[in-house]
Amino acid sequence: MIVLLPCPFCGSDPRLLEAGEADDEPQNWTVGCYCCAMRPRTGGYRTSAEAIVAWNTRAHQCPACATPREP
Repeated sequence: MIVLLPCPFCGSDPRLLEAGEADDEPQNWTVGCYCCAMRPRTGGYRTSAEAIVAWNTRAHQCPACATPREP
C-alpha cells in the first residue's frame, strides 16, 4: 500500500480523486490538499499510483537556498 504524505504547507491529509468516468474517457487521477489556502495538487495521471508518486515527490532544498542573504 502506498501512503500519501501530508500537505507540505499545512500538514493536512490530502485526497486522492478520480475523474473521467465516461466510457470513452480514460481515468484521470489527482492528489491534492483541500484544507489550506495554497491548494496544492498534482496534475492528472493515468493511474492512482502515478498521482501518489507525484504528490509524494518533494523538492530538495539546496544549501545555497537555506543560507540567509545579506540585505
